[in-house]
Amino acid sequence: MDHRRKRVEATKAEIRSAAMRLFFSRGYREVTMADIGREVGLAAGSLYHYYRNKEEILKAIDAECMKESERVMEAICAMGKDLRTTILDFLRGVYEFARNHREYFLFLTRAVAAAGPELVKQVSESRSELHRKLVGRLAALMEDLKERGEVRSDLAPEELGHLLIGLVHAAMSVRFIGGVREDEIPQMFERFATAFMEGVRKGDRG
Repeated sequence: MDHRRKRVEATKAEIRSAAMRLFFSRGYREVTMADIGREVGLAAGSLYHYYRNKEEILKAIDAECMKESERVMEAICAMGKDLRTTILDFLRGVYEFARNHREYFLFLTRAVAAAGPELVKQVSESRSELHRKLVGRLAALMEDLKERGEVRSDLAPEELGHLLIGLVHAAMSVRFIGGVREDEIPQMFERFATAFMEGVRKGDRG
């Protein structure tokens, strides 16, 4: 039974990968279930044993993306580090994930927009939930740093979590829109970390 379940999961992963390639190259609306079946060597009837329709496949792709995002979040939001290491690990971790999955996110944005309002709503809700979890993890990190005397006592941990996420968005914009070279990223992250620390470090104000 376990072997059969693994085979089913492997086939479903292959279907998701094939569908993503087709959606990205031809557009969500132009791709049929028969097209996806041909891509993986399955008859249309067999394909329906794994996924009922294109929307279900797209939902599964988005769910897998969210699971991977949470795995990355758990890894980079570990407790016990000092303030500078916490900030740099977060910036580097999110940047690496976004860089390695950039085409995937671009595809997903385009595909979901073409899929209809119900799916857009579902994806938006899953993203909002991930954002809430991330802010919660970052707030816990900031609370830990506050208790260890590295962060000002007058700053709310949740606000610092939002600020760190904003810092990542700024870094992404500078890199992908502002034209910063890949080899300039480490120095840029150091500057961003220093600027963040100068605002939140424990000092005369708490």
